[in-house]
Amino acid sequence: MEADQSHAKHARNRQCARVLTGRAIVAAMVAVVFAPTAAGGHDRAPPPGAPDPRFGASGEVLTDLGLGRADGTGVVVEEDGRIVVGGTTNEFIPGSGLALVAYRHDGTLDPTFGTGGIVITQFGSTVTASGAALAADHQGRLVQLGVYVDSVAAKEQFVLVRYRRNGTLDPTFGTGGIVLSDFGAQIKAVSAIAIQHDGRIVVAGAVFLPTSPSGANAALARYESDGALDASFGTGGHAFTDLGGSFKQQFQAVAIQHDGKIVAAGQTTSTGQLSFVVARYDREGALDPTFASGGIAATSFGGGSGAGGIAVQRDGKILVVGSGAAAVGDPLGFALARYDSLGALDPTFGVGGQVISVFPVGSAGATAVRLDRCGRAVLVGDIDSSAIGHGAFAVVRYETDGSLDPAFGASGLATTDFGGFLDVAHALAIQPDGKVVVVGGSDLSSDVERIAVARYEGEERCGCD
Repeated sequence: MEADQSHAKHARNRQCARVLTGRAIVAAMVAVVFAPTAAGGHDRAPPPGAPDPRFGASGEVLTDLGLGRADGTGVVVEEDGRIVVGGTTNEFIPGSGLALVAYRHDGTLDPTFGTGGIVITQFGSTVTASGAALAADHQGRLVQLGVYVDSVAAKEQFVLVRYRRNGTLDPTFGTGGIVLSDFGAQIKAVSAIAIQHDGRIVVAGAVFLPTSPSGANAALARYESDGALDASFGTGGHAFTDLGGSFKQQFQAVAIQHDGKIVAAGQTTSTGQLSFVVARYDREGALDPTFASGGIAATSFGGGSGAGGIAVQRDGKILVVGSGAAAVGDPLGFALARYDSLGALDPTFGVGGQVISVFPVGSAGATAVRLDRCGRAVLVGDIDSSAIGHGAFAVVRYETDGSLDPAFGASGLATTDFGGFLDVAHALAIQPDGKVVVVGGSDLSSDVERIAVARYEGEERCGCD
C-alpha cells in the first residue's frame, strides 16, 4: 500500500510502514538455514515464505521438455488460477525455440493448452530463439518476447509472439502471430515487456549502434495491438537512449505508470563501475525532463551494482532492484533503490533511499520484483550458497520502509534447492491469494536443464486490510 497508509494498525508484529533514518548503506546480515522443502503437517497453514504443499511436490515442479536445455524466463497467473510459464527450449542451439508451459493450480500440466500443456514455437533449423519475458493483455492473450538470431542471414532481431488462451498462435497479430523487428543495429538484447491499458506493447532491451560513442544504447520499442510498430512513439516506433558509460548499458526492466509514462531500469557505468539507472519517458517516447537529470537517474552502491527489476508504487514512487555491494570487494547482495516521482532517492526508504541485504550463506542478486497487496516488495533471484554447494532460488520480502520482513521465510528470506548444480530464478508473479510463484531453470548437467517452478505461501489479506 502507499506511504499514506502508514497509520494502519500493527498486525502480527508487522507494520504497514516504518520509517528509517540514517546516512549509510544498510547491510542486513541474515542467518539462513536450508531445510528440506517438504511441509511437515497440515494441521495449520504454513507460514508466509514456506513451500506450498498443495503445489507439485512440496511446492516444486520441474518440467523437462525433452529437447535439451530449457529455462523459464517469464510467468503469468491467469484469472482462473492457471499458471503459464514462458521460456526457451534447446537453449543456445540452432533450431531452438520459444516455450510455453501451462500448469493447473496444483502444478499439474493443463491438457487443454497446446499439446499436453506445452507449446513450442520454432523458426527453422538455422535460427536460435531465446525467450526473455511473458505478459498477458486485457483479453487474456499471451505475448512472449525474445531474441531471434538467424546464423545464415547473420541477423539478430526482436521477436514477439502472441498466443490465444489455448496456446495456438494468434493470426490477428503480425504475420501468423509473429512479429520480427530489425532496427538496423548489429546486436540486440531484449529483457522486458509491459502492456499498456490500451493494448499497446512496450519492450525494453539494448541495441549495438556503431554510430553511438558508447556502442550500445538502451532501447525501447512500442507496438500497436496488432503487432505493427507504433509510428507515434519515438522514431518510427523505437526510442534509443545513450545512457553514457560503456557497452554495458542496457534496460533490464520496464513498467507503465498510472499516468501512462514509461519507466525503464537497467545498468550503465559510472566512475568505472556498474550503476543502477532508471529513465522515464513520456507517452510519445521522449525522455521526461521533469524526472531526475534530463529524464535519467543513476545510482551507485559503492561496490558496483546492476538493476534487474522495477515496480511503480501506487503513490508514484519507483522501486528498482538488482544486485550490488556496499564497497569494492564486499559480497554481493540484494540491492534496492527507491525514487520519488521526480527521480530523487527517497529518504524514507532504507538509508538515504538505498538498501543492500547481504546473506552469510553466499552472494546473491535479484532479477525481478513485484508488490503485494500491502505494498511490500517481493524480490526473486538466486543465491550461491556455500551450505549446499551450488545456486538456489532466493525469495526475499521487504516492508514498505525497506526493512526485511521477519514474518516471511527465515528473517525475510526463503530458498528452494531443486537439486541441480545450478538453480536460477528469473521471474515471479503474486497470486490473488498472496502466494508467490517463481520460475527459472535447474541444471542437471551441461546438456540438461529443466524449467523450474516454485510456489511459496503468502497472505490473502494483510494487516493493512
